[in-house]
Amino acid sequence: LDTFLGCRFFTFRGAERIPQQDSPSWPKLDFSIIPSFPAPYLFSGTWAINTEQLLAYSRRSRMFIQEAGVTIIGPDYLHVPGKLIPPGAEYKKQAGIWKPYRISQNDAYFGSHPEYYAMNEKGVRVPDKQLCYSNPEARALLESKLEQIIWEEYRGGPAYLICDLNDSNGFNGKTICCCPGCMELVEKYQSPAGPYWHFLFDLCERFQTEHPDIVLVTTAYLSTEKPPEGVAEMPKNLLVTFCPLNKDFSKPYDAPSNARVMRRFQQWQALHTQMRLWLYPSIYARVTTILPLVANLRQLAQNLRIAKQYGVVSIEGEQGEPWHNVNGFNEIRQYML
Repeated sequence: LDTFLGCRFFTFRGAERIPQQDSPSWPKLDFSIIPSFPAPYLFSGTWAINTEQLLAYSRRSRMFIQEAGVTIIGPDYLHVPGKLIPPGAEYKKQAGIWKPYRISQNDAYFGSHPEYYAMNEKGVRVPDKQLCYSNPEARALLESKLEQIIWEEYRGGPAYLICDLNDSNGFNGKTICCCPGCMELVEKYQSPAGPYWHFLFDLCERFQTEHPDIVLVTTAYLSTEKPPEGVAEMPKNLLVTFCPLNKDFSKPYDAPSNARVMRRFQQWQALHTQMRLWLYPSIYARVTTILPLVANLRQLAQNLRIAKQYGVVSIEGEQGEPWHNVNGFNEIRQYML
């Protein structure tokens, strides 16, 4: 429609241009492309007003609510451990990304098993951060939850199973657990998420034999942004979603102000990582009440080139502001993607 008939769909609200032709015609077509990435998956606050109008606009823009062609078993959004091993409603908000997954809706573990949860710098177990990944019983419980998901939902063939870290309310970027067992693994992997990497590598090794068609999905995000050290390469059945949140949103990844982001791309590539990019195509207004009048279109195009250069296999996008807040230039940014 857009390439050959001149149709244009400008905004989610319905602004469009449809040429008036009684009998549209065109010469014989021979048109094919090989896309750099599969169809991107993009989400934003607009899904809160999930209308047929929005869905139609998204399809015309070649954007999808879920990554195209991928079967996801288990929770379909990140920050999974708290959904599978919830501490209990009295300890943690039970809505949004923290809502327990269906197999754990009636579970509450912190009261009876505080040792399953992370220890902070003061030596206190806390219910609303991470799990204690050096605790054998906590690891076994998480693995049993993942196995239950596979047993109940997996129907064969390639599939994704998300097994990342919690988004943990100000604890991000810090050592995920300060108990003695976890601190040994922090030292081993030179990573604040060392205990988690140790658990995940063991899980990947087991899945290669028992569930060879299932790819485990994690994030390189805050505490896990830096790759673990002492590892020759990442497991082949692990998809690492690189989420460069702490960056200069007004500049492309290869700008001097984003040297840290480029260093991470290089480090993950050196480990032969199967990598997906969690793209932030717009910036967050954060504490401001006026949305930023920053389009960042050139840096978006350059960021996609860099992603391709470093072997990124697919793109997901998180818009800082909803599409209907048009002074954030989100719709033209979506068109470019």
